[in-house]
Parts: sequence; structure tokens; C-alpha cells
Amino acid sequence: MGMLAAATLVAAGCSTTSSPSIGSTTPPPGSTSTTSLRTDPGGASDPSTTTAVASTTTTEGPSNPFSSGSSPVIGPQGQGWNNNFVVPGPVIDHDGTLFMFYVGHTYTPPNIERGQVGVATSVDGEFWAFTNGEPLFDGSEYEWTEGGVYPTSGMIMDDGTWVLWFSAAPRAFSSRALVIGRATAPGPDGPWTVDPEPVLTGGGDGTWNAKGVSHPSVIRLDDEFRMYFDGHIDDIDSERDRAIGLATSADGVHWDLHDDPATDGLFSSSDPVFRAGDVDAWDGARVMAPEVSVVGDRFIMVYLSSRRRTDRPGFLQDLGYAVSTDGISWERSDQPVLGNRGQVAYITNISSAVIGDSLVVYYDAAGNVASSFNAILKTAAPLEALFE
Repeated sequence: MGMLAAATLVAAGCSTTSSPSIGSTTPPPGSTSTTSLRTDPGGASDPSTTTAVASTTTTEGPSNPFSSGSSPVIGPQGQGWNNNFVVPGPVIDHDGTLFMFYVGHTYTPPNIERGQVGVATSVDGEFWAFTNGEPLFDGSEYEWTEGGVYPTSGMIMDDGTWVLWFSAAPRAFSSRALVIGRATAPGPDGPWTVDPEPVLTGGGDGTWNAKGVSHPSVIRLDDEFRMYFDGHIDDIDSERDRAIGLATSADGVHWDLHDDPATDGLFSSSDPVFRAGDVDAWDGARVMAPEVSVVGDRFIMVYLSSRRRTDRPGFLQDLGYAVSTDGISWERSDQPVLGNRGQVAYITNISSAVIGDSLVVYYDAAGNVASSFNAILKTAAPLEALFE
């Protein structure tokens, strides 16, 4: 299930009833090993489909370093446009003030309405204030953003321009045919201008990211920008065809996909840098929604994984992390950080930020699959504990 696919459960059966109190539990450890992507570039699932195998490094990993308790830090507001459903977005630190660009929704039966981007501020990442009652932008001026925009990364450029990179959907809460776009502004309150064309799209037939790319996470290393993103073929429930890719850029607008010239087939024009774990592992079905931070000379990535439930309708979703020394080869921990167990029915999106000496992860959750009401929660881990 893709970045926004969990919310299709909401659109299919929304209710104005508030959810119960939201918490999370840590599922039991899983194991990981070498994985693969299918070679069939699309169409119906075929059990006999062969796979193109490429290794993914794994590690036994430490015990879960993230805080076990989670409490809401941002909830829906009473402004109409964001009074039912909120989705966390990128956090930008500017002169000691944290700016979170989130997406807010309202509910008009039977569906949650198209989201709009707003901003909240904080000095500690725990307590947030809303700077105004109006949304900043929604990208509705373009056909390719018709389903909504979901910012997942942002930074301030050398000339003072604020930049957000976002996933754009062709219809509300779609997980397929996603593209990545960009918006700029002179300051956090705007005015925000959405580029007229996407900055990254799917790779086309016969590629590992044929039908869509989403959830950009952009970092800057010297004069190079790196974008981590997830891509998929058809995102079929029974196939493990969603993976995490990498693109580089000199300006944050024009991107070149990471490519290993030794690979062919699905990977002839570009290669993912992180894939699903062993088929029986907690992240063995799909990996998506990468959130990458640089800490000194090391990289830390948190990401989501999901698989269809076997006990009842719906998906099991988990959040985990991996570390790297070069941003290309990754070692994952042997267990997830948290998942949609207990009082958490589903997680739609995540964001992360280095705040002080901790990595803070924000995620939205709802207490039941029929709820149109949710909240943004947080969990955190000491940076050094992630690299032990």
C-alpha cells in the first residue's frame, strides 16, 4: 500500500465519529535478507513470474531505540479546511523556529475533501502553534495535481528561497500514477508558487518505477542535491514491486536517476537503492516513504512498509529505519519501530527531523479504519543509539 493508499479506507467508509485515544505498540522482531523485484512490468499477478535479484544488506541491529510511548502533537483544527484529517509534512529549522508544512482536510460525507497545505511552528518539536487560519496553497491550478499535493521535504536555499518537494496524485488519496513536484516561496507564509511541471515522474514501461514515484526526501551534500523517493510498477497487493530510489541534481529541479550500468531488465535505466526484505520479514512486502537525514558522515533513513492482512481486511503497516555510510548501501535494523497495532488502525504518512541530539519521527494515525478523524503523533530516538 502506497503513501496515501491507507486513506482509501477512509474515503470508502468515512464517519464523523471521533476516534478513540491513539497509541502504538511495537510488533515482534522480524528477520530480513536478500530480496528482489519482479521482472514483469505490469499486469495481473502471475505466481510463475521470475525475479531480478539484487542484494540488500541487513544487520541484526540494536533493540528498538525509539520511545515506546506516543501522544498527539498536532490534531485537526476548527478552520474548516483542516478540521478532520491532518497529514505530517517536512520540518524546516529557521533561526531556532521549526516550521512544519502539513496537509489538512475537511470532511463532506461520504468523502474527505482534497487536502490543502498549511504551516505550524514550534521551538521544541513537541508543542506546535498554527500561524494563521488559512491554507498556504493546494496546487489545484494544474491537472497533474488534481488529486492533491503532499509535501514531504523542504529546505531554504542559499538565496533565501523556501522550497518544498511534494507528491502529487491524480485523484484524492490515490497511491498510483503519482509524480513529484516542487513549490517555492520567499518565506514560509508564501506566496507559494507551484512549478508548472513535475520534477520527477515514473520511468515508463519495463522499469522498476514504471507507474509512479512519490514521497521525495531531499538532502544537500556540498553542491549536490539527493532525492530519495519510492517508486512502483503497479503496486499490486500480491507483488513486492515498491522500492526506494535515488536521484541527484545540481539545482533541485532537474534530476538524474541513480543507475548501475551493470544491471539490465527492470534496472537498465535506473536502480533502486533499497528494497523489501525477506518475504516473511516485517518489511518483506513493500518499502516506501523514505525520510533521510545526514548526521555527520552518516545517513539515517526511516521508512514505512505494509502488507495485506491475512486475518481481516486491511493492511499491516510498520515503520522502521536503516543506516548507511554512503547513502546507497543500507543496513536495516531487525525490527520495526512501531506499527498499526492496538489502538492505531492505520498510518498514512511520516516525516522526520533532527532536533537537538534526537531523530524525531512524526506520523499520523487514526483509531479505526472508518474514522475521518486522526492526529499527528511523534516518536524519537537518540542519534547515537541509531548507529550502535
